[in-house]
Amino acid sequence: MNFTNFERSMKLLRPTLWTLFAWASAVFSTLEAQSWPLNSVLSRGQWAEIFTDEDFVYRLSGADLEQLGFGSPPFESSKLGIWGRQSGALSEVNALSGEARDLLPVPIRVEDGGDGLLGSDEYLYFLGQSPHRWNVDSSSNRWSRSINHYASRQTYFATTTEGGSRIAPYAPLPSNPQTASRYVHLFWHELDESNLVGSGRAWFGELLDFTLSREIDLGLDRLDGQSTAYFVLAAAGRTTSSGPKLELRTGQGFIGSVGLQAVSGVNGETFARQIGQSWTQVATGPSWARASVTLERSANPAAKAWLDYLSVQADAPFAYTAGSVQSYRFNPGSQQRLLSAPAEGTWIWRTTASGSSLNAAQLLPNAAVLEAERAHTVWYIAPAAARKPALGSRIPLQNLHAMPSVDYVIFAPEAFKPAAENLATMHRQTGLKVAVVGVDQAYREFSGGVQDIMGLRNLLRMLWARGADSTKLRYLLLLGDASYDYKGRLTPNQNWVPAYQSPSSMAIKTSFVSDDFFGYLDPGEGGNLGAITLDLGIGRIPANSLAEAQGVVSKIARYANPALSIGPWRQRLNFVSDDVDEDWEQILTLVSDKIAERVDTQHADFEVRKIYADAYAQVSSAGNQSYPKLREELLRTIEEGNLITTYVGHGGEVNWASEDILQLEDCRNFGNSVRLPLFITVTCEFARYDDPLRTSAGEILMTNPNGGAIALLTTTRAVFVGGATLLTDSVFNVVLQQNQGDYQTFGEIIKQAKNSVTTSDKLRFTLLGDPALRLNGPSQRMEVDSIKVFRPASGDWVTADSVNALDLVQVKGRVLQEGGSIDTSFNGTARIRLFDKPQERSMLDNDNVGYQVSYSFRNQLAYQGFVDVVKGSYAAEWRMPLDLVLEWGQGKLLTYAYTTERDAAGSNSKIFLGDLAADAPTDLEGPTLQIYMDDTTFVSGGITGANPLGLVRLADPNGINAIGAGIGHDLVGYLDEVWSEPLVMNERYQADPNTFRRGTSTWPFRNLEDGLHKFTVRAWDTYNNPSQSSVDFEVISRAKLELGAVRLFPNPSAGNTTWQVEHNSAGDSLAADWSITDGAGRVVWAAAWSGLATSSVLQAPEWTGTNTQGTPLSNGWFIARVVVRRAKDNQVVRRAERLILLRP
Repeated sequence: MNFTNFERSMKLLRPTLWTLFAWASAVFSTLEAQSWPLNSVLSRGQWAEIFTDEDFVYRLSGADLEQLGFGSPPFESSKLGIWGRQSGALSEVNALSGEARDLLPVPIRVEDGGDGLLGSDEYLYFLGQSPHRWNVDSSSNRWSRSINHYASRQTYFATTTEGGSRIAPYAPLPSNPQTASRYVHLFWHELDESNLVGSGRAWFGELLDFTLSREIDLGLDRLDGQSTAYFVLAAAGRTTSSGPKLELRTGQGFIGSVGLQAVSGVNGETFARQIGQSWTQVATGPSWARASVTLERSANPAAKAWLDYLSVQADAPFAYTAGSVQSYRFNPGSQQRLLSAPAEGTWIWRTTASGSSLNAAQLLPNAAVLEAERAHTVWYIAPAAARKPALGSRIPLQNLHAMPSVDYVIFAPEAFKPAAENLATMHRQTGLKVAVVGVDQAYREFSGGVQDIMGLRNLLRMLWARGADSTKLRYLLLLGDASYDYKGRLTPNQNWVPAYQSPSSMAIKTSFVSDDFFGYLDPGEGGNLGAITLDLGIGRIPANSLAEAQGVVSKIARYANPALSIGPWRQRLNFVSDDVDEDWEQILTLVSDKIAERVDTQHADFEVRKIYADAYAQVSSAGNQSYPKLREELLRTIEEGNLITTYVGHGGEVNWASEDILQLEDCRNFGNSVRLPLFITVTCEFARYDDPLRTSAGEILMTNPNGGAIALLTTTRAVFVGGATLLTDSVFNVVLQQNQGDYQTFGEIIKQAKNSVTTSDKLRFTLLGDPALRLNGPSQRMEVDSIKVFRPASGDWVTADSVNALDLVQVKGRVLQEGGSIDTSFNGTARIRLFDKPQERSMLDNDNVGYQVSYSFRNQLAYQGFVDVVKGSYAAEWRMPLDLVLEWGQGKLLTYAYTTERDAAGSNSKIFLGDLAADAPTDLEGPTLQIYMDDTTFVSGGITGANPLGLVRLADPNGINAIGAGIGHDLVGYLDEVWSEPLVMNERYQADPNTFRRGTSTWPFRNLEDGLHKFTVRAWDTYNNPSQSSVDFEVISRAKLELGAVRLFPNPSAGNTTWQVEHNSAGDSLAADWSITDGAGRVVWAAAWSGLATSSVLQAPEWTGTNTQGTPLSNGWFIARVVVRRAKDNQVVRRAERLILLRP
């Protein structure tokens, strides 16, 4: 073959092939859209749910219909009906045909006495089914049971208005028929009681361990001495060596054995292995008795096994017990066969092989003939032996089939719908078309009322098929937690919106849970999850109550509200990595640093923070290792807020890293109300949401109503570094992209990331959060126009590309609008930060692995300040600190501007830093310090709660040194004069607006002991002149509400008095009643306040020396009194102080 000609031909054919492919896709899409009914039968009439759990004949009386809520009998027989669908779990492959697209009528027989009316004690009859299904292989005539892993009962819908189908006669003419004397006896034993690894669909029954043998009733008493039985035994075994085996016996004797397969040791990743075997046993005597399964483990006494199922298929003599309901299955025969006629009054019904209630037909007793071509089931029915189904209740009309095209579907249980509607309303205000759908509603129309995740996906398929390219469904939210226990066997169990569970259940690393299943919507998709392209951006909010769901929705609303959420935190990115306990784990830091460096280069307008465990000192105690300084920094940066926090390393459902650098309780306690990061985690099981016996840390981060995460792109099972890294790389290809100022939605981010990789690990990643919510990054760009330094000799500002220590610097810039021109409508505030040059840091190799990894980091601030932005322009001025690293290199200027509705970010890395200014003026005085607790009204010696905020006001003509160079000139605090434990406050320093000469720094204390304390602060100016000051305070436990003395100023007063009282309940809701009484005890002035106490001082309204009506009071003495009540426990405390009014 001439490959050149072949390639040329293929190039010519390729457009034609793509055209044909597009045409075929369009045809399939059209057929798919047209296959869905425009309306559901549940959109009209009256309906009620009933339930069956076994293949049997059931009956409903007129009295039963009345109990279901249909009113009083009699009912018109012609309008009675039962509707449902084929039993068994729906196929996971999207088929174009062959499946029900709505409820179908179930044939019924109405016994109304012939008057056309069903009375109280008259009945309608129908064939009800279990949720499981029998199937037959037509080539081998072997029968098998298809177990429905989603449901334990089948749902049907009764109606008194819509009619339905009737059981019609079926009587094929015999052609030399033979009398049928034997039938196919089928029995299946399966107890789904335990899931061995807490994951996947496989559940098992009897444990063979302490009890090594189990007897099982398979109905073998129906067999006789001519029967041949086919047995199938399936089980799971756990053994560390070969030899143990399961043995099967009946009354006919030993049948056979199957050996257990060894797993790789006690700590092996595979917990157990599934085994199975089939045997045929021919009768050697009349007695079959019961079957028994025995574990023979003499080769390994530690072995154990769990029975999966035991089934039997045998030929048995045909026999019918009068007055009963019995079913008989028949394989295809060479010719038609005749059934023996039952007693008078007995009905005979037939169905197809599966026994489906949807195609039941009646056989007349005088022509009870079986067809030859197909396997089928025959029922002998004594009407009085029919059972009553479990009665449900009336259901409201619904018509999901008539839904218009939407952008966004929210599946929620009925209990969570108020929260879902609140979220939908928020998105509708942005132009999205949102539909809130109850999961039970979806089941009714798309899976016959039976819980089945395919029913949920069928609704999405319908919407997807009907939508044009511009109106296609885009997002799906599953509002509610899920469980690997679909059937509620565990307590507690939260399975509000089910997820897809993998068939594998033998090892936690091969088993998985995934919501991706719902996003495969094209015909033919659904069977091979990892190899299919996702059509939707899918997220889950794992709420377990309406209150929890409402809390998350409120958090989302705060995040999406610019007036609440805009701030400098949106410019920060955290990259966190685990330490190295084994040599291969170097890759954890290398992967994290590779992504961080790429982001720093490609998205330079963001501040990249690197928090790598092995760069911090490890502390060992009582056999445990920890990183207290890393934890402190990590928790602080989350509380302060950042746009994205990425973690690469070991982890689990309750922590990050074996050193617990992030713990479950941390996730519960975060209070970063609107400063909410997107968490991206490359770790194991951190956000497993399907374990009903444990709430994972990732779930808590998401459902914490006061803070935590806005969303998580995270793991639900163990993942491998290679595949997880590929997916994380793909996430960062998308996550910071903008389109006309808008960032991607979380749903688009995870959809695009997953569709760009083929690793199967992507099935173990999920989005916890709202898929239609956008990442909340800065929407506009900023540009630096000029960088200048002041020359004292000439008195001029000179443009410079390099800046020295002690230079006076001026930076001017602007906020840009789309297209690159200045945005003159932008009036707000800009934060300007200059970072010193990047430094190289080597890892500490805390666990002595012997590796060498270094990384570059930039965390030393040369300046941070806030200035006004007026008509899009800003200007900042500051003195460079003496502690600048005196070697030449590139600094980085980061700018951030914001109003109440918009924000912008920018950067400039073309500024060189390094030398010492030769012409700087002299300065020998240190800064002035004023120290408070909680706020600036605090007086030294006052009281606080256990979690006060240390606050220091600083001022200096040349500015404050907060560069953090680590050479003894840090801005530091000390508690109780413990000089060995400095509290470094550099990053907390913030200059006052429009000046570099004054500013504030804070330190949040936590869980201080009751008693007297001292907070000391040492600060340096940019010339490294030091100053130090202290404040004393007393901590009083918040268990008891305490008030300090009432402070009045001035006292005596000439008419205007400020007064306040200290307390120990900052952060609690308080109510304060303030009053002034005269010498006779009469209240002459009063005021009240209630709300959240944000500091440890309550401030009264200013008293002007008048009564409540504003009339001036005469000179004299008065009593100023305050009564404070704490809302959470209704504690009340009173304080009073004498006040003298002395006007001139």
